[in-house]
Amino acid sequence: MHYKINNLPKSEIKIQVRVSPTEFQNFLDEAIKNVAQNIEIKGFRKGMAPLDLVKKQLSQEQYNSAIDQAINKAIQAQYREIRNKEKLEILGRPRAENVNLNEDLSLDFEILAAIFPEIVLPNLKELIQKLKKREVKVEEGEVESALQWLRKSRAKFIAKNTPAENGDWVEIEYQSRQIENNKVFEDKFVLGQGNFVPGFEKEIVGMTTNSEKEFSIVFPKNYHKKDLAGQEVKFKLKVKNVQKIELPELNDEWAQSLGNFENLEALKKSIKEGLYQEKEIAEKNRLREEMLEKIREKTKIELPEVLIKETQERLLLDFKEKISQQFNLDFDTYLKQAKKTEEEIKTSFKNLAEKRVANSLILQEIVQKQGIQATSEEIEEKVNEFLAKSYNVAKLGEIDLNQIKAYHKNEIEIEKAFQFLESFLKN
Repeated sequence: MHYKINNLPKSEIKIQVRVSPTEFQNFLDEAIKNVAQNIEIKGFRKGMAPLDLVKKQLSQEQYNSAIDQAINKAIQAQYREIRNKEKLEILGRPRAENVNLNEDLSLDFEILAAIFPEIVLPNLKELIQKLKKREVKVEEGEVESALQWLRKSRAKFIAKNTPAENGDWVEIEYQSRQIENNKVFEDKFVLGQGNFVPGFEKEIVGMTTNSEKEFSIVFPKNYHKKDLAGQEVKFKLKVKNVQKIELPELNDEWAQSLGNFENLEALKKSIKEGLYQEKEIAEKNRLREEMLEKIREKTKIELPEVLIKETQERLLLDFKEKISQQFNLDFDTYLKQAKKTEEEIKTSFKNLAEKRVANSLILQEIVQKQGIQATSEEIEEKVNEFLAKSYNVAKLGEIDLNQIKAYHKNEIEIEKAFQFLESFLKN
């Protein structure tokens, strides 16, 4: 194998590689052996025939499959050898380009990859000392709101035959010839809190289970759907169910029913402690983000373009999943409604992607400069916790344990890097 490494802008390299015919033939022979596992040759068990005989039995399609396998194996093996020999710190996923198998069976290809850029960090202690942690407090009103939410979550629903009132639970179906071709919509909500167009829920008040009516409402002039804004829209409505919501009494007995609480005061204390912990975590995350922002502003770093693009792709995938789960929309429909292209959405994530890449590289630089390491005991503990939560015994054979260990090693070291930064904060 012969190779040459060329430095490119934005912390990228291009590795030009030539694999000799002899070297490639070794990869090809191995690939033919793999293909031969499915070839039957008289007098031999599958996969046991001599290689020369197997080659004569290969169809053109099988030979092409072996060639493809050999090229992929050769690229992977030679890349690993070069990376290890040159001690290259590769970031993200390298990609092969300009792959060409020559007539003499020599193989030419190029590897484009991002490498760890040169990073000049500012005086971290000086920067961090200027930051302040905000005081975390929990007001009584917050405890009361959480208690009421908990109370509502344990409410009983009792069918009623009397007219619906605000505060009742209602299930309805409605339609309009002016909305989505008279499509029938179904909904259920607490009457008076459904957030419909003004005037809609007032029409439900006084109706009973299985009753129907027709009515018209003038939509607000600033309504987000322009074709309905300021228009009088006629609805057909059916109330399918009306239920009275009965909230439990706030007393010691109810508190005891929720868990190991001596009385109502003990429940309130637990709620307050939980809210405090949530706020503590939120403040820690806010402060860490502020730390990284201040460090980013003063750090000299050339961000690898390939990492920015990979991060944009991940952000786009996360956004697609959010659209699907929260709005129950396929992405093509969302794009039509938003009047945007997928590329425009991805481009909108560029600034966020740049911040995330910079943050990651800065933290990795701190890990290296400070000699931060995760111990084998720490890694084992995290991996065991992860496996206990995520996998049963039957699935353990399906996972890449080394990959999981590498992930948790990085996670532990990044946490230690943050703790190093936090040590500069003034109390």
